[in-house]
Amino acid sequence: MRILRIFYDWPGAWNGLAPAGYEITKEQIHQGNKVTLMCGRWAKNPPVMLPNLNIIPIIREPVEGTIYFTSSVILFFKYIIWRNTYKVDVIHSHGHFAIWIYLYRVIFRKLFLARFEFEPLFVTHFHNTFSGRWDSLKKENKPIKWFSEKVAWPLGVMSDKWAIASSDLCIFVSQNLLDEAVKFYGADLSKCIVLENGVNTELFNKVNSIEKDKTRKELGYDVFDSVIINYGNMVARKNIVSLIQALIYLPIKYKLLLIGSGSKEYQEQIDKVIIDNLLGSRIRRIPYTPYPDLPIPIQSSDIFVLPSDFEGLPKVVLEALACEIPTLVSGFKFTDPVDGVFYLENKDPKTIADQIQKISQTEVKMDIDAFRNKFSWKTKLFVLNNLYQRFINEKNAKNN
Repeated sequence: MRILRIFYDWPGAWNGLAPAGYEITKEQIHQGNKVTLMCGRWAKNPPVMLPNLNIIPIIREPVEGTIYFTSSVILFFKYIIWRNTYKVDVIHSHGHFAIWIYLYRVIFRKLFLARFEFEPLFVTHFHNTFSGRWDSLKKENKPIKWFSEKVAWPLGVMSDKWAIASSDLCIFVSQNLLDEAVKFYGADLSKCIVLENGVNTELFNKVNSIEKDKTRKELGYDVFDSVIINYGNMVARKNIVSLIQALIYLPIKYKLLLIGSGSKEYQEQIDKVIIDNLLGSRIRRIPYTPYPDLPIPIQSSDIFVLPSDFEGLPKVVLEALACEIPTLVSGFKFTDPVDGVFYLENKDPKTIADQIQKISQTEVKMDIDAFRNKFSWKTKLFVLNNLYQRFINEKNAKNN
């Protein structure tokens, strides 16, 4: 199958959704598909290459929030030129990078123009919805930057609407995202599917006690410590400050390992809470860590905690579970119950602390074979390929 993938966060740096796009593409190529990728390019880091992958890089936004006026515009013109030359079976776009392609398809479909544009199956993959994100932040009384509220997010909402209107198939990584699309955009359920994210079960796995103790020692922990881990982008909606404050209500053996970076303003909030509560000796902070290196600190931990306001279906949770680390989370739910997943009752520091302690004192049983069978990228790509074929057949049947 010939596939064009449109994916902004391709690894040069392993930020955001980069691992998901990388793993999906790698597995599709492994299965014998011919994949072309249009992606964002980091100024100092060239895109990570895969064998037999054709990459068309587009310079990333020079200033945060300007993607719709910079990278997305360049993408649109490169897409038009490329599509007039090459034929594909599937165009698979992720997120809002393709905003102007969505609009172009909406307009031209109504005018019955550029029929070649509508021959391949067009798939949009939703990892979040802007209206859902906006609604959540308002409910939580979280600050929204002026430019985001007045410019970037309204365009993001339009991107969601245009994507749904112009796509043959819409994939949502969790049921709550699909519910948001129906609630805010009136999405047509006949072309909407929930396909939860996957995880590289060969990279992320449990290590033996000897290896775990060795890594913990290198990180400065002893056998009596209970290590809480959180990693990813440090942003206000993930309530890292509340997680830090939870340590106040936990015995001194509980330590917190924070991996990732964030805005200067939020980092200053984190620093202040640590200093004001004299928690420096119980918290270890590690900056940006490349995706291939993440299993090491996860495997050395005892529990992963993500007290988020909203999420799609976070890869970090799946990665912790693949290492057989229990998770305490909020902001999303799996479609079906998953061993090792506990949901926060609320994001108050005392509640977070109480639930951490309760889980730590419980023997958490996980059927890791069942987890791997359900959430491996191989399984997810099997489902995705079947979806491609099903919707291609339905599309062809309508056109004949």
